[in-house]
Amino acid sequence: MRSISLLSLSLSFFLLACSGGGGGDASSADAGNSDPGADAGNGQGCDAIDCGPGSTCDDSLGAAYCSCPTGTCNGGAQCVSEGGLAICGCSDGSVYLGGSCPQAGSCSAGMSWINNSTCIDDLEFSINDFLVFLNGLGEACTDPGPTCTACAGQRCFPSEAVNPWHYDANDGGWWVEGPVALGLTYPARFMTFDAAKSACQSVGKHLCSADEWENSCSGISGRDYPYGSEYQPGVCRAGGGFGARPDDRGQNAECKNLEHPSLRDQSGNVWEWTNSCNGTTCQVRGGSYAVDGSFFPDALGCHFEQGHERDSAEFDIGFRCCASPL
Repeated sequence: MRSISLLSLSLSFFLLACSGGGGGDASSADAGNSDPGADAGNGQGCDAIDCGPGSTCDDSLGAAYCSCPTGTCNGGAQCVSEGGLAICGCSDGSVYLGGSCPQAGSCSAGMSWINNSTCIDDLEFSINDFLVFLNGLGEACTDPGPTCTACAGQRCFPSEAVNPWHYDANDGGWWVEGPVALGLTYPARFMTFDAAKSACQSVGKHLCSADEWENSCSGISGRDYPYGSEYQPGVCRAGGGFGARPDDRGQNAECKNLEHPSLRDQSGNVWEWTNSCNGTTCQVRGGSYAVDGSFFPDALGCHFEQGHERDSAEFDIGFRCCASPL
Protein backbone atom coordinates (compact mmCIF):
# COMPACT_ATOMS: atom_id res chain seq x y z
CA MET A 1 0.00 0.00 0.00
CA ARG A 2 1.27 3.44 -0.88
CA SER A 3 2.68 5.46 2.00
CA ILE A 4 2.52 8.73 0.09
CA SER A 5 0.10 9.79 -2.59
CA LEU A 6 0.77 11.51 -5.87
CA LEU A 7 -1.42 14.33 -4.63
CA SER A 8 0.86 15.02 -1.66
CA LEU A 9 3.91 14.96 -3.92
CA SER A 10 2.19 17.31 -6.36
CA LEU A 11 1.30 19.68 -3.54
CA SER A 12 4.93 19.73 -2.40
CA PHE A 13 6.13 20.62 -5.90
CA PHE A 14 3.42 23.27 -6.21
CA LEU A 15 4.36 24.92 -2.93
CA LEU A 16 8.02 24.90 -3.94
CA ALA A 17 7.14 26.57 -7.21
CA CYS A 18 5.06 29.19 -5.44
CA SER A 19 7.85 29.97 -3.00
CA GLY A 20 10.51 30.11 -5.70
CA GLY A 21 12.25 27.10 -4.18
CA GLY A 22 13.16 23.78 -5.68
CA GLY A 23 16.34 24.87 -7.36
CA GLY A 24 16.53 22.73 -10.47
CA ASP A 25 14.56 22.91 -13.62
CA ALA A 26 11.03 23.09 -12.27
CA SER A 27 9.70 22.89 -15.78
CA SER A 28 11.52 19.61 -16.19
CA ALA A 29 8.74 17.79 -14.52
CA ASP A 30 8.60 19.01 -17.96
CA ALA A 31 5.50 17.67 -18.31
CA GLY A 32 4.25 20.34 -20.63
CA ASN A 33 2.88 21.43 -17.30
CA SER A 34 2.65 25.07 -18.12
CA ASP A 35 3.73 27.95 -20.29
CA PRO A 36 7.08 29.10 -18.86
CA GLY A 37 5.61 32.61 -18.86
CA ALA A 38 2.70 31.60 -16.66
CA ASP A 39 3.19 33.13 -13.23
CA ALA A 40 1.90 30.16 -11.22
CA GLY A 41 0.94 31.01 -7.67
CA ASN A 42 0.97 34.76 -8.26
CA GLY A 43 -2.36 35.25 -6.53
CA GLN A 44 -4.18 36.18 -9.75
CA GLY A 45 -7.08 34.25 -11.19
CA CYS A 46 -7.08 32.13 -14.30
CA ASP A 47 -8.29 35.04 -16.42
CA ALA A 48 -4.87 36.66 -15.94
CA ILE A 49 -2.84 33.62 -16.98
CA ASP A 50 -2.26 32.24 -20.45
CA CYS A 51 -1.36 28.57 -20.13
CA GLY A 52 -0.93 28.09 -23.84
CA PRO A 53 -2.80 25.86 -26.28
CA GLY A 54 -4.17 22.66 -24.79
CA SER A 55 -3.26 23.51 -21.19
CA THR A 56 -5.74 24.15 -18.43
CA CYS A 57 -5.71 26.55 -15.53
CA ASP A 58 -6.91 25.84 -12.00
CA ASP A 59 -7.31 28.32 -9.17
CA SER A 60 -9.08 26.04 -6.70
CA LEU A 61 -6.24 26.38 -4.17
CA GLY A 62 -6.37 30.16 -4.25
CA ALA A 63 -3.42 30.57 -6.62
CA ALA A 64 -3.79 30.01 -10.35
CA TYR A 65 -1.52 27.49 -12.00
CA CYS A 66 -1.38 25.47 -15.19
CA SER A 67 -1.84 21.73 -15.40
CA CYS A 68 -0.23 19.40 -17.88
CA PRO A 69 -2.57 18.29 -20.63
CA THR A 70 -2.83 14.57 -21.18
CA GLY A 71 -0.22 13.21 -23.55
CA THR A 72 2.31 16.04 -23.27
CA CYS A 73 4.67 14.53 -20.72
CA ASN A 74 8.12 13.48 -21.92
CA GLY A 75 10.20 10.40 -21.34
CA GLY A 76 7.26 8.04 -21.46
CA ALA A 77 5.55 9.75 -18.52
CA GLN A 78 1.85 10.47 -18.26
CA CYS A 79 0.15 13.56 -16.91
CA VAL A 80 -1.92 12.61 -13.89
CA SER A 81 -4.33 14.93 -12.13
CA GLU A 82 -5.73 14.48 -8.67
CA GLY A 83 -7.36 16.99 -6.38
CA GLY A 84 -6.86 19.84 -8.84
CA LEU A 85 -3.10 19.34 -9.18
CA ALA A 86 -1.30 17.76 -12.10
CA ILE A 87 2.07 16.08 -12.40
CA CYS A 88 3.84 13.76 -14.78
CA GLY A 89 4.19 10.25 -13.47
CA CYS A 90 5.60 6.95 -14.65
CA SER A 91 3.62 3.75 -14.93
CA ASP A 92 5.59 2.16 -12.10
CA GLY A 93 4.12 4.73 -9.72
CA SER A 94 7.14 7.04 -9.52
CA VAL A 95 7.08 10.78 -10.20
CA TYR A 96 8.73 11.87 -13.45
CA LEU A 97 11.76 14.06 -12.67
CA GLY A 98 13.32 14.29 -16.12
CA GLY A 99 15.09 11.87 -18.41
CA SER A 100 13.05 8.77 -19.12
CA CYS A 101 10.65 6.64 -17.16
CA PRO A 102 11.58 3.02 -16.44
CA GLN A 103 10.80 1.02 -19.54
CA ALA A 104 8.03 -1.52 -19.28
CA GLY A 105 9.37 -5.05 -19.08
CA SER A 106 7.95 -8.12 -20.76
CA CYS A 107 5.17 -10.22 -19.29
CA SER A 108 3.65 -13.52 -20.28
CA ALA A 109 0.69 -13.33 -22.65
CA GLY A 110 -2.47 -12.14 -20.96
CA MET A 111 -0.66 -10.12 -18.29
CA SER A 112 0.01 -6.40 -17.77
CA TRP A 113 3.35 -4.94 -16.66
CA ILE A 114 2.87 -2.86 -13.50
CA ASN A 115 6.46 -2.21 -12.40
CA ASN A 116 9.89 -3.84 -12.39
CA SER A 117 8.72 -6.51 -9.97
CA THR A 118 5.11 -7.18 -10.98
CA CYS A 119 3.07 -8.46 -13.88
CA ILE A 120 -0.61 -9.18 -13.21
CA ASP A 121 -3.18 -11.28 -15.04
CA ASP A 122 -5.50 -9.16 -17.14
CA LEU A 123 -8.45 -11.37 -16.18
CA GLU A 124 -9.49 -13.52 -13.24
CA PHE A 125 -8.55 -17.22 -13.21
CA SER A 126 -11.15 -19.01 -15.32
CA ILE A 127 -13.22 -22.13 -14.65
CA ASN A 128 -11.35 -23.89 -17.45
CA ASP A 129 -7.97 -22.98 -15.94
CA PHE A 130 -9.08 -24.20 -12.52
CA LEU A 131 -10.32 -27.52 -13.91
CA VAL A 132 -6.93 -27.98 -15.61
CA PHE A 133 -5.28 -27.35 -12.24
CA LEU A 134 -7.55 -29.83 -10.45
CA ASN A 135 -6.99 -32.55 -13.01
CA GLY A 136 -3.27 -31.99 -12.58
CA LEU A 137 -3.63 -33.05 -8.96
CA GLY A 138 -4.43 -36.57 -10.13
CA GLU A 139 -5.28 -39.07 -7.41
CA ALA A 140 -4.02 -36.70 -4.72
CA CYS A 141 -7.36 -34.95 -4.46
CA THR A 142 -10.33 -37.07 -5.42
CA ASP A 143 -12.52 -36.04 -2.49
CA PRO A 144 -13.66 -32.40 -2.66
CA GLY A 145 -14.29 -32.34 1.07
CA PRO A 146 -12.16 -31.79 4.18
CA THR A 147 -9.88 -34.77 3.44
CA CYS A 148 -8.60 -33.10 0.26
CA THR A 149 -5.36 -31.47 1.41
CA ALA A 150 -3.43 -31.52 -1.85
CA CYS A 151 -3.06 -27.72 -1.96
CA ALA A 152 0.34 -27.32 -0.31
CA GLY A 153 -0.82 -29.61 2.47
CA GLN A 154 -3.92 -27.50 3.12
CA ARG A 155 -7.58 -27.91 2.28
CA CYS A 156 -8.47 -27.16 -1.33
CA PHE A 157 -12.20 -26.95 -0.62
CA PRO A 158 -14.49 -26.43 2.33
CA SER A 159 -16.58 -29.36 3.48
CA GLU A 160 -19.96 -27.77 2.82
CA ALA A 161 -22.39 -29.92 0.87
CA VAL A 162 -22.94 -27.05 -1.57
CA ASN A 163 -19.38 -27.35 -2.89
CA PRO A 164 -19.76 -27.31 -6.72
CA TRP A 165 -16.42 -28.97 -7.58
CA HIS A 166 -16.53 -32.75 -8.00
CA TYR A 167 -14.34 -35.63 -9.12
CA ASP A 168 -15.52 -38.70 -10.98
CA ALA A 169 -12.91 -41.07 -12.37
CA ASN A 170 -15.58 -42.62 -14.59
CA ASP A 171 -16.53 -39.28 -16.04
CA GLY A 172 -13.12 -37.98 -17.06
CA GLY A 173 -11.98 -36.39 -13.83
CA TRP A 174 -13.03 -33.06 -12.36
CA TRP A 175 -16.19 -31.17 -13.22
CA VAL A 176 -18.24 -28.29 -11.81
CA GLU A 177 -21.96 -27.86 -11.37
CA GLY A 178 -24.62 -25.48 -10.10
CA PRO A 179 -24.36 -21.67 -10.09
CA VAL A 180 -20.59 -21.73 -10.61
CA ALA A 181 -20.90 -23.66 -13.89
CA LEU A 182 -21.74 -20.70 -16.13
CA GLY A 183 -19.18 -21.45 -18.84
CA LEU A 184 -15.52 -22.30 -19.10
CA THR A 185 -14.42 -18.70 -19.59
CA TYR A 186 -16.23 -17.37 -16.51
CA PRO A 187 -14.27 -16.67 -13.32
CA ALA A 188 -13.60 -19.69 -11.11
CA ARG A 189 -15.20 -19.32 -7.67
CA PHE A 190 -15.70 -21.18 -4.42
CA MET A 191 -12.24 -22.37 -3.49
CA THR A 192 -10.04 -21.84 -0.45
CA PHE A 193 -7.12 -19.45 -0.27
CA ASP A 194 -4.70 -22.38 -0.50
CA ALA A 195 -6.40 -23.71 -3.63
CA ALA A 196 -6.06 -20.29 -5.26
CA LYS A 197 -2.41 -20.04 -4.21
CA SER A 198 -1.63 -23.55 -5.49
CA ALA A 199 -3.45 -22.94 -8.77
CA CYS A 200 -1.28 -19.87 -9.48
CA GLN A 201 1.87 -21.84 -8.65
CA SER A 202 0.78 -24.60 -11.04
CA VAL A 203 1.08 -22.17 -13.97
CA GLY A 204 4.42 -20.70 -12.87
CA LYS A 205 2.94 -17.62 -11.19
CA HIS A 206 2.00 -16.59 -7.67
CA LEU A 207 -1.12 -15.36 -5.97
CA CYS A 208 -0.92 -11.56 -5.95
CA SER A 209 -0.06 -9.89 -2.67
CA ALA A 210 -2.41 -7.18 -1.45
CA ASP A 211 0.19 -4.55 -2.38
CA GLU A 212 0.62 -5.91 -5.89
CA TRP A 213 -3.12 -6.02 -6.38
CA GLU A 214 -3.73 -2.54 -4.96
CA ASN A 215 -0.89 -0.84 -6.82
CA SER A 216 -2.02 -2.32 -10.12
CA CYS A 217 -5.59 -1.19 -9.46
CA SER A 218 -4.92 2.34 -8.20
CA GLY A 219 -2.20 3.20 -10.72
CA ILE A 220 0.09 6.21 -10.81
CA SER A 221 -2.22 8.54 -8.92
CA GLY A 222 -3.33 6.14 -6.20
CA ARG A 223 -6.91 6.62 -7.43
CA ASP A 224 -9.82 4.96 -5.67
CA TYR A 225 -11.13 2.87 -8.59
CA PRO A 226 -9.37 1.23 -11.54
CA TYR A 227 -11.25 3.49 -13.96
CA GLY A 228 -11.01 6.80 -12.05
CA SER A 229 -11.28 8.71 -8.80
CA GLU A 230 -15.07 8.45 -8.34
CA TYR A 231 -17.42 5.48 -8.16
CA GLN A 232 -19.39 5.07 -11.40
CA PRO A 233 -22.51 2.89 -11.21
CA GLY A 234 -22.91 0.45 -14.06
CA VAL A 235 -19.31 0.52 -15.27
CA CYS A 236 -18.43 -2.77 -13.55
CA ARG A 237 -20.52 -5.77 -12.49
CA ALA A 238 -21.94 -5.01 -9.04
CA GLY A 239 -25.16 -4.57 -7.13
CA GLY A 240 -26.80 -7.85 -8.05
CA GLY A 241 -27.17 -9.27 -4.56
CA PHE A 242 -26.36 -12.81 -3.50
CA GLY A 243 -28.89 -14.37 -5.86
CA ALA A 244 -27.08 -12.90 -8.85
CA ARG A 245 -24.04 -14.15 -10.77
CA PRO A 246 -20.82 -12.70 -12.16
CA ASP A 247 -20.38 -11.65 -15.75
CA ASP A 248 -18.00 -13.36 -18.11
CA ARG A 249 -14.43 -12.16 -17.66
CA GLY A 250 -13.78 -8.93 -19.55
CA GLN A 251 -17.41 -8.65 -20.63
CA ASN A 252 -17.75 -5.10 -19.32
CA ALA A 253 -15.53 -3.16 -21.71
CA GLU A 254 -15.46 0.00 -19.58
CA CYS A 255 -14.46 -1.83 -16.39
CA LYS A 256 -10.80 -1.38 -17.28
CA ASN A 257 -7.65 0.04 -15.78
CA LEU A 258 -6.73 3.57 -16.89
CA GLU A 259 -3.05 2.79 -17.56
CA HIS A 260 -3.58 -0.79 -18.70
CA PRO A 261 -6.84 -1.11 -20.67
CA SER A 262 -6.50 -4.88 -21.02
CA LEU A 263 -6.57 -5.22 -17.20
CA ARG A 264 -10.25 -5.77 -16.40
CA ASP A 265 -12.73 -6.43 -13.59
CA GLN A 266 -10.72 -5.30 -10.59
CA SER A 267 -13.90 -3.65 -9.33
CA GLY A 268 -16.83 -5.99 -8.81
CA ASN A 269 -17.50 -9.29 -10.57
CA VAL A 270 -15.75 -11.45 -7.93
CA TRP A 271 -13.74 -10.71 -4.81
CA GLU A 272 -10.13 -11.83 -5.31
CA TRP A 273 -7.97 -13.73 -2.84
CA THR A 274 -4.58 -12.12 -2.18
CA ASN A 275 -1.47 -13.61 -0.63
CA SER A 276 -1.58 -11.28 2.36
CA CYS A 277 -2.64 -13.02 5.55
CA ASN A 278 -2.73 -12.44 9.28
CA GLY A 279 -2.83 -15.84 10.93
CA THR A 280 -5.64 -17.79 9.31
CA THR A 281 -7.30 -14.69 7.83
CA CYS A 282 -6.37 -13.59 4.30
CA GLN A 283 -7.36 -10.47 2.39
CA VAL A 284 -9.78 -10.42 -0.52
CA ARG A 285 -9.96 -7.35 -2.74
CA GLY A 286 -12.15 -5.58 -5.28
CA GLY A 287 -15.73 -6.36 -4.26
CA SER A 288 -18.11 -8.57 -6.22
CA TYR A 289 -21.31 -8.74 -8.21
CA ALA A 290 -23.19 -8.99 -4.89
CA VAL A 291 -21.93 -5.65 -3.48
CA ASP A 292 -24.33 -2.72 -3.81
CA GLY A 293 -22.19 0.26 -4.73
CA SER A 294 -24.95 2.73 -3.95
CA PHE A 295 -24.63 1.78 -0.26
CA PHE A 296 -21.00 0.64 -0.05
CA PRO A 297 -18.94 1.98 -2.97
CA ASP A 298 -15.65 1.74 -1.03
CA ALA A 299 -15.87 -2.07 -1.11
CA LEU A 300 -15.66 -1.90 -4.91
CA GLY A 301 -12.52 0.23 -4.82
CA CYS A 302 -8.79 -0.32 -4.95
CA HIS A 303 -7.98 0.33 -1.30
CA PHE A 304 -10.67 -1.58 0.59
CA GLU A 305 -9.48 -4.59 2.62
CA GLN A 306 -11.67 -7.48 3.71
CA GLY A 307 -10.54 -10.62 5.51
CA HIS A 308 -11.73 -14.21 5.06
CA GLU A 309 -10.70 -17.42 6.76
CA ARG A 310 -8.23 -19.17 4.46
CA ASP A 311 -10.10 -22.50 4.52
CA SER A 312 -13.45 -20.91 3.69
CA ALA A 313 -14.96 -20.46 0.24
CA GLU A 314 -17.72 -18.24 -1.10
CA PHE A 315 -19.68 -18.11 -4.33
CA ASP A 316 -18.43 -14.58 -5.01
CA ILE A 317 -14.69 -15.10 -4.31
CA GLY A 318 -12.19 -15.98 -7.04
CA PHE A 319 -8.62 -14.85 -7.75
CA ARG A 320 -6.04 -13.78 -10.32
CA CYS A 321 -2.29 -14.36 -10.45
CA CYS A 322 0.83 -12.23 -10.54
CA ALA A 323 4.38 -12.95 -11.74
CA SER A 324 7.79 -11.34 -12.03
CA PRO A 325 8.52 -9.72 -15.42
CA LEU A 326 10.32 -11.93 -17.91
